[in-house]
Amino acid sequence: MWTKPTEILLAHTLWQTLRSNQYFIMQERRGHGDSAKSFFAKVVGTLDSVLDSRSPPYRILLQTPQSEVSYQIARGYAREEIEYDFNWLEKYLLDTLGNFDSPADIRSFVFAKIESLIAAKPADFTADPDSPLAKFQAAMQAFHRAFEMPAEEKLVNFYSCSYWSGGVPKQGWMYISVNHLCFAALIMGRETKLVLPWTDVVALDTRTKMLLADGISVRTKYNEYQFYLLLNREEMLRLMQQLTTRAMRRLLEITDDSFSQSDVEYLTKLEREDARAAELPPWKLKDYLDTLWDNDMFQEFFRLGDDEALEADMHCVVWDPFAKTNVPGHLFISKGYLCFSSSDPDACILIVPYREIQTVEMMASGSKRSPSVLPGGVYITTNTQNALMLGQIEQTDDFVALLNKKVSDLKAGKVVQNTEEASSVSTTATATAASSASSATDHTAEAEANPAAKQELSALPLYKRFGTTVANTTLGPDALRDAELKEHMWELHFSKYGHGVSMFRTQRDRELVVRGIPDSLRCRVWMLHSGAQNDKAGRDGYYQQLLREHRARSSGAMEEIERDLHRSLPEHPAFQSEVGIKALRRVLTAYSWRNPEIGYCQAMNIVASVLLIYCNEENAFWLLCAICERLLPDYYNKKVVGALIDQGVFERLIERHLPPLFAHLTQLGILGMISLPWFITCYISTMSFQSAVHILDCFFYEGPTILFQFGLSVLAFTRRELLAADDDCTAMNIMNNFLLGVSAKDAATTKSAPTQEVTALLQYGLKNFNISNEEIINLRRVVRLHVVHTLQDNVSRSAVRSVEDSVFSKEELAMLHRVYNDGCMKVAFWGGQRVEGRGRRVWLDHTQFAALFSRLTSWGCVSEQVYQLLADSQGCVSFSGFCNLLGVISKGNLNARLAFVLKIHSLSVEAVAQDEVNHEQLAATWASLEELFVPLNQAEYQQSVSEAAQRASAMATTSAPDSVFVPDADLKATVTAPNSTAEPAAAATT
Repeated sequence: MWTKPTEILLAHTLWQTLRSNQYFIMQERRGHGDSAKSFFAKVVGTLDSVLDSRSPPYRILLQTPQSEVSYQIARGYAREEIEYDFNWLEKYLLDTLGNFDSPADIRSFVFAKIESLIAAKPADFTADPDSPLAKFQAAMQAFHRAFEMPAEEKLVNFYSCSYWSGGVPKQGWMYISVNHLCFAALIMGRETKLVLPWTDVVALDTRTKMLLADGISVRTKYNEYQFYLLLNREEMLRLMQQLTTRAMRRLLEITDDSFSQSDVEYLTKLEREDARAAELPPWKLKDYLDTLWDNDMFQEFFRLGDDEALEADMHCVVWDPFAKTNVPGHLFISKGYLCFSSSDPDACILIVPYREIQTVEMMASGSKRSPSVLPGGVYITTNTQNALMLGQIEQTDDFVALLNKKVSDLKAGKVVQNTEEASSVSTTATATAASSASSATDHTAEAEANPAAKQELSALPLYKRFGTTVANTTLGPDALRDAELKEHMWELHFSKYGHGVSMFRTQRDRELVVRGIPDSLRCRVWMLHSGAQNDKAGRDGYYQQLLREHRARSSGAMEEIERDLHRSLPEHPAFQSEVGIKALRRVLTAYSWRNPEIGYCQAMNIVASVLLIYCNEENAFWLLCAICERLLPDYYNKKVVGALIDQGVFERLIERHLPPLFAHLTQLGILGMISLPWFITCYISTMSFQSAVHILDCFFYEGPTILFQFGLSVLAFTRRELLAADDDCTAMNIMNNFLLGVSAKDAATTKSAPTQEVTALLQYGLKNFNISNEEIINLRRVVRLHVVHTLQDNVSRSAVRSVEDSVFSKEELAMLHRVYNDGCMKVAFWGGQRVEGRGRRVWLDHTQFAALFSRLTSWGCVSEQVYQLLADSQGCVSFSGFCNLLGVISKGNLNARLAFVLKIHSLSVEAVAQDEVNHEQLAATWASLEELFVPLNQAEYQQSVSEAAQRASAMATTSAPDSVFVPDADLKATVTAPNSTAEPAAAATT
């Protein structure tokens, strides 16, 4: 590889000459390729490993006569590469250089030639060996060469660090790729290599060891690996956490049986991100992952959609006209919004859509608009009568020009916000249904018969017709007066702080939300606080379009919805009527088509029922989208992974805030049973209706943190009774009875003697359990690893139980399944393959089978025939099938293996009579497999073939082994042991 000419003062230090002529010298680094023999090579290798040195082992120097200074003009990692460049120099430049008299002319001529060669290279080529791109390319080559990774495995970044093993630090390099964490070090000729798939990681944490403060611990099920002397620990830890989280999502997608049952072809969010990453060169992957991380944090904090990309952020101050002060904080500019977050989290939050901005202009010095004008002042007006004043903005002119351009482009129609095409979820569906209109459910057929009824959507919330209370309950006069007072206070708040998305959001909002939201304003406030209003903006008619496009289609999700419709708040009069049932059916069905990755899950019907009581159908739909996709992510998939993760988070919070109660509940064995029914329905199914709605008010404002805080309040208020409980049933009854007795001021209760008022519980939780959203995110990241591995262990045990009459032990089958699943994941995500009709990679297809079968056995030469023998009608090979195949290969007796070879042979040659054996063709098939039948000598082998062929022909049947599975390299010792010592020929050299 040609490089920019670099001056070299000591040409022979640590280098030895391989070839030379009058002007050029080809050198090799001393000790290269001789690390086991040469002490000098060990020293050089150690220096390269300990120091930040990764010089290629070959180079070419230009050295003019009578000069002690040389110039490096080429370098390479392979001798063939460097010799090719040296031969080119001798062929095209050597004779020409003899015509020059001046050494300076020689250097100028050679430099010009080298620079022209570099200029002809691709755009991603760099000639500067010290540039970041050159260093990354060198690290990428070292990574693939040292760990024999395929080209599809992209390197993300590399770091110098020390691996602490056995009390001895080993300085080397950590390579972080998409699917693996790798480490390599060379200390005095002893090489240390470490390869950890991200799917094996169960915990990531920071570590301190003696005087080494900046350390990271990576823990798997069986080992812990510690790395120190990290210059960028926070960056490394964040990258590890991000890649581990993505690996867990991949693992779930492959092992989740729900994917194989999907009626619709779609791409998951992870697959869409991977598809974009596949288009990028490796050295841009880290920037892409950093962008995803920043976007996720930005969208999480401001409750914005997945398509809202962060473009810039800066420090600034905002004038608070109500507190009469400048509020410092951070300003964020995205594709469709201008957002502000104060340094004090309770001071002020602003979310200003460009669609609501009318004017953006600079404030002149001494302007009367603000009592306290700061340098770089900007004045923004909106169509909701709100005015924003920003200050301390660097490059104010550019900022104003940027905002004005975004607003003008939006008004001119150049930027379409929140279109259906931009929806991060709606684009996942390919509008392909598995069944036709003939298999539609009864309600679909009814709609087809009456086209006018199809579009009869509930324009008003159900409480307008059926009220908000359950049957046989009435509101007292005090409750009515309290409701009127709250409505008046909210109207005053809107008139002061503004209304709509761009209103000032301060601590006053929380105070009002905790006191309760009046029925007439609930939908409006829920839409604002949840971010659903932003999701809905610009998508007029989207909900109706979903219903219209899928009116004649059915799916498995629709059948599940139909079963649960009459179980949704059956005590409420709205759902004792067809009006409420039909509205609920439409909302749930529309969402199942919008997001087939979730489809429908039990408990969604309960949440959607409450939304419909206070909102019209369309708003209820968008609120359901906000809950399922943003506020409670992964809660409503088939394995309720999100709810299980939050259950683990809740356990850790109990241990932190209520340690005696944590120990007691753990002893009773109910700690893992408490929160799941609470969280998955937002307490709706465990409390009185109005009290649960009050929690829902706070949930849309605070986010999921309020679920944990309220749960801790319940445990704190029942602590004494729970500590006195002797068994799990008593403890569960204490909590259930307490929740049923929680009341709301403006509502009736199902108990004659209320246990506590819901507002008091909420205030207690907010005051005594200070839990931030960032803390919940970090805890979820930690607990996710444990939950996914637990689910994976359950999948493995289930798969092992499904294999019947196997020659392998349960322990061997468990190991086989781990490798089988790992192999499916690697091949599937490196190759990007999808099995039609199977959804995700739950089975082995042809390519996966051939790759794993060839890698794990010596029978790779007949993998095509074996695949034909074992694949089902859809071209897939099951886990149990592969296990049985490996049993025949590794533990079957001679007759069984010869019979199997005969069946393979019958697929690769022309058909012959059923009882007839073509020995010549059969011999050609197993000639390449002869080593599998050692230790027989030649005579014994020929006799065995002659005698066993007829028996094998008789044993061969048209039915194939029922199963097939693929183990990994570490299983060879396990699966090659013969089943019986009586027949030595049964041993296989797998």
